[in-house]
Amino acid sequence: MSVGSLHQDFSDYAVLPLGGTKNGHLILRRVSDLVLAFLNDELEEAIASVPTIELEEIIVGVGKDGKPKRKLLGRVGDVIIQ
Repeated sequence: MSVGSLHQDFSDYAVLPLGGTKNGHLILRRVSDLVLAFLNDELEEAIASVPTIELEEIIVGVGKDGKPKRKLLGRVGDVIIQ
């Protein structure tokens, strides 16, 4: 999981010429790098080269269904290791 990611960041939307954002490109690149590292049995080395944080969230409001809305703490692109 990556802080600041949105649903469309995990599709090809972020790389389309008229779509995507700077954050989307960063997240897509980070996820792609980690997936390739996993497939090449180099995940530990790849994780050591990216910013990682513990899972931490705050409540930022209440949704229409009455459940709390949550937000992940950290910077865009930080990788949360669970």
